[in-house]
Amino acid sequence: MTEFAKLARTYPDAKLAFTGGIGTLSGEGPTEAEIARQFFADLGVDTTRILFEDRARNTAESAAITYDAFTPSGQNWLLVTSAKHMPRAIGLFRKAGWDILAFPVDYETLPSRYRHFKPSWPGQLFYINAAVYEWGGLIIGWLRHSIDEPFPKPEPMAQVSN
Repeated sequence: MTEFAKLARTYPDAKLAFTGGIGTLSGEGPTEAEIARQFFADLGVDTTRILFEDRARNTAESAAITYDAFTPSGQNWLLVTSAKHMPRAIGLFRKAGWDILAFPVDYETLPSRYRHFKPSWPGQLFYINAAVYEWGGLIIGWLRHSIDEPFPKPEPMAQVSN
């Protein structure tokens, strides 16, 4: 979300959207969009520039609902989401009709001085859970035809125009 705020300041004329409802079965609590609105306001971002979509319960709904709100055509759009979620998100947004570019954030990698094999069972099992969740989502999305390929790739930057 801090990178979104940075991009909003860097590109003052850009159209902005934040999408996220409640993904729980109970549907109770604040939406991701409500939390984001307060966070951006606390950072001094002009929240009147941002479309806050709060109905989506998952990434596929986020893509479809936000596409309907903007009906983008011939414009460059960035998808800002965590690096681990980017392949599935980019596939779902493209399937919804977006011509979208990946802007991954929130990498979960170690600094270079720690990049050696060091088993730490069971302390690092949460990485396996995250990988199974994202890879499972990619495979299921592809089998259900929610995405067009099992591992969507970002567009080469050479194809991006200003």
